[in-house]
Amino acid sequence: MNDARGAAYYGTNGRTPTEDVPLNSNAGIVNKTAFDSSSYCQLLRDTYGTYKEYIHQEYRVACPQKLGAFSLPTGKAMAEKYARMTAPTKAGGTKYKYPALYYGYAKSFGVDGLDFGDWYLPGVAEGAMLMRDETIAALSPSISKMGTTTINSSTTRWFAQRYNVYYAWFFYGAYGSLYNYTVNGGFRCQAVTLLNIE
Repeated sequence: MNDARGAAYYGTNGRTPTEDVPLNSNAGIVNKTAFDSSSYCQLLRDTYGTYKEYIHQEYRVACPQKLGAFSLPTGKAMAEKYARMTAPTKAGGTKYKYPALYYGYAKSFGVDGLDFGDWYLPGVAEGAMLMRDETIAALSPSISKMGTTTINSSTTRWFAQRYNVYYAWFFYGAYGSLYNYTVNGGFRCQAVTLLNIE
């Protein structure tokens, strides 16, 4: 999902090939030292030129698409359906069944388009666009002027969709990749919305 993070992690932790590496190999990402100097990576160097471009061309999540996690309902649809669902607690109160979805939903700046229900936890498709290097670079100046925390590619953050009953999809900041993990993990949530600018 993020070229810079992927290149940083796999540059050190990628595999060292022991035979010629074909294009679009499913054997795993090679490390930067191998890419830069191994005779087994000559085709990769000739094709992509730089290690970051190799990561980008061969391993970046392709968007838009409608397969796997990308075929699930959007983050906005998930928020509309599930964000306000509550369950009783033993102490007699209530709690939100899906706290990450509720967190995204419950943002408000008190103006049309930025009020409760306009915001939502991004889904996998929105996350794939949001976590790209070029998107982060484009959004950072505006976010900084707003006085809020800028988006970074090293922070792990939840997406709206579940992988199965026990796991949910998230952006893994250490690798810059799309992963899934048990829903009781303590990752960051981020609210997003689409503004209608006329």
